[in-house]
Amino acid sequence: MNKAFKVGILLVILAVPAFIFVFLHSFGRNYFDTDTFYSEGVDTLLVDCEVKHPTKYRVNDPTFSSDSINVYLLNSDPVINSSLTSSWISWFEAFDELPVSFKQVIVDETCNQNEYSIDNILCLSQSQIDKLYCNLIVNKEAVTGPYGVLINEDKVIKGYFNLSESKEIDRLFAEIQILLTNYE
Repeated sequence: MNKAFKVGILLVILAVPAFIFVFLHSFGRNYFDTDTFYSEGVDTLLVDCEVKHPTKYRVNDPTFSSDSINVYLLNSDPVINSSLTSSWISWFEAFDELPVSFKQVIVDETCNQNEYSIDNILCLSQSQIDKLYCNLIVNKEAVTGPYGVLINEDKVIKGYFNLSESKEIDRLFAEIQILLTNYE
């Protein structure tokens, strides 16, 4: 009886974790999602523009690629921020085959100085850039260094990133990976 009891306890100890594993594996699903900005609408007044939208805010800009995840890189001129250029080029190449569209927004006057020949530079006039900042709900005065805005394929803003900090860059690419997983 004593030996049979010990064998029974041993079988239960081994069976419970196996049962838990099978249960979680068959019924559970790891699902991550990123924050959604302005899901209840927008009622904000920026310095140069007024943005009011009573329902879920969606970016409405002609530069938006509707078939992919969009990342707008603001105030990130590769000529000025050449220390970021090599790392950004490697990221652009890594996401080249995936539905991710990086757009470096640069004023028309500095586009002629594009000595790095980066393909995804978006040359806009100052008035177009001001309108883009309004559409992305970015306070222009608060942006002092490289800054990123992540937008999913449904035109919903998913994040704002200070790209002069490596942790923020890592967070940006982690959120892109999450969106790509949800995109499939």
